[in-house]
Amino acid sequence: MYEKREKLCGIIAVVYYIAYWFLLLLCGKVQVLTQSRLFTTVLYTLIFVLTVAFVYRKEHSWRSLGFPGEKNTKTDLWLGAVLILAGICIKIFLVWKVFGQLTGDLWFQILWTIPYYLFYIAAVEEILFRGFIQNYLFGLNLNPKLVFCLGGIFFSLFHLPYQMYNRGFSSLLVYTVQMIPSLVFIFFVHLALCLIAKKRESIILPIVIHFLMDYL
Repeated sequence: MYEKREKLCGIIAVVYYIAYWFLLLLCGKVQVLTQSRLFTTVLYTLIFVLTVAFVYRKEHSWRSLGFPGEKNTKTDLWLGAVLILAGICIKIFLVWKVFGQLTGDLWFQILWTIPYYLFYIAAVEEILFRGFIQNYLFGLNLNPKLVFCLGGIFFSLFHLPYQMYNRGFSSLLVYTVQMIPSLVFIFFVHLALCLIAKKRESIILPIVIHFLMDYL
């Protein structure tokens, strides 16, 4: 995880990120016009599948996606499962505390959001950012600390284009200024998750932590 790479990898990471950012901007605009998330869901999924396929075809390995080997895998999977179960229990308690009961609709929301936040959000973003993009950015031949910071900036700004339209804003500047505290927080979250990924040599625990942050 996070080792020096050829220059081409760094170029690929930067070009990929810029293209991805503008595609998310397009998704936001289309969603506002159509009042449907279908285009966003299809494009988001397609980009992810094509990215995974590209990296595996190029390297014949899952290493650059955040799954370098079997070391710590079993431990992280067990720990991750325990944390997820604990998170679900906390979610059930919080919902019960707020509403005073657990109706069928509330149970549906509690259970349906598990695969949504775990696979559609957390796993995809971790594989793309803590995995692919952060690994490939090491091809830029910069100080490792700068590379991690650049990855953090990329991850923070990634939350702007689509969410801007999703939350009813039309000005990127206005939305960015309003989001500065959140962007700073996201930047440090990226660094923390990268540290965990580097120590564990896997993004399994970052996926779980990301899921819990969104789910709860």
